Amino acid sequence: MNDDLTQAQAESIVFKIKKLMALSKSSNENEAASAAAKAQELLLKYNVELSQVENVSLDREDTRLVSEFKELFGLNVIQWKRDLAFSVAKANMCKGVSSGRGMYFLGKKHNIEIVEFLYETIVRDLERIAEEKWKQILALRDMQSQFPQLNLFTDYSLMHVHGKTWKASFYVGAVKTVKERLEENLTELQVDNPNLSALITTEDVRLQNFFRQQFPSTTKVHGPSASYRAAYESGRIAGREVQFKRGVGAGGIHTGPHALGDGKGNSR
Repeated sequence: MNDDLTQAQAESIVFKIKKLMALSKSSNENEAASAAAKAQELLLKYNVELSQVENVSLDREDTRLVSEFKELFGLNVIQWKRDLAFSVAKANMCKGVSSGRGMYFLGKKHNIEIVEFLYETIVRDLERIAEEKWKQILALRDMQSQFPQLNLFTDYSLMHVHGKTWKASFYVGAVKTVKERLEENLTELQVDNPNLSALITTEDVRLQNFFRQQFPSTTKVHGPSASYRAAYESGRIAGREVQFKRGVGAGGIHTGPHALGDGKGNSR
């Protein structure tokens, strides 16, 4: 595509070529021939590759980038949930921007819907698994108290660690594993579909430009850290138990998570 064109102009031309190529399959021979000739003319004039056209939908709603806010947290930001949302968005050609009690998701509308669904599914699974494992620890504590002569814990600190401390580190480990799985899915998809890499690159450029337009002032945020190693390792294992379909996780590579500033140069 010619470098002199703006992004909007380039998208408009590719969309027009896509429509002409669709018309070239018309049962009306004159209409089909005319559309095919015009499509060829535009392809040559603007140096457009067929792969760029093939990846465009004729439904403008499918190609338009949008920004949608989703409340994900309570009064306080829950760091592991924010980190998970960033990872799921990135893996599905979207971008997450943290703000207040939730996130702005940027991307195509149908991709954002996938991100929200997948995020909510994973959160429910991880919270269920964490609660089950914590109840097992509490049950062992009771049994250890009743039978002090037995050694029921390979790590005796589990007798005393607070539930919030244990779960916080558990979630950090679990999210790290989920993130790695999403990245593995993307790699596998690229191997199966050679055209995917070009699509990812093209979409990532669009998304980055859209992100800068929507949020010109942002501050990078750091992911949560684990303070309790045993719980972190338990979370790493649990991250493999979460189920999501292969095929979700085809996303671009972005510059990382951001939090919106408050207009005064501060992040929140």
